[in-house]
Amino acid sequence: MTQNEGKWVCDYYTSVQKVSRDRKSLNDYKVKKQKIHITDSDSIWKYFLTNKILEIPDMNSLRHNFFISNIDGSRTEVAVLDGETYTFEFLTANSYKRINYHCPQSYSSTYTHIPELKYIVNIIKLIGQKIGKLDI
Repeated sequence: MTQNEGKWVCDYYTSVQKVSRDRKSLNDYKVKKQKIHITDSDSIWKYFLTNKILEIPDMNSLRHNFFISNIDGSRTEVAVLDGETYTFEFLTANSYKRINYHCPQSYSSTYTHIPELKYIVNIIKLIGQKIGKLDI
């Protein structure tokens, strides 16, 4: 999303990779802009703000909360080792911020006491709906 003259505009990009026949090396990598038709970019940005997009920290800073308290007082930690990572970058005239979330849906379902995980899941779901990719 880009704000231009007070109005938000959405763009969508995909990566196209060419891998060697033996699938051992990456031969080429390109970023391709996709056509999308979004007419309510301002309301999308408002939804992002409602879900604290500018306040959400990087997932690594939440790791100290990644535990489940057991009845006996012990703690259990669940780690997801497979899946997708989502990266968000924010750039203004005076600042830059980048946050990463690995498998936020799985972690959000497991660690329900961490609201930031639910916020990022909401944001990713809306993006998926708008670009026609509903999987998260």
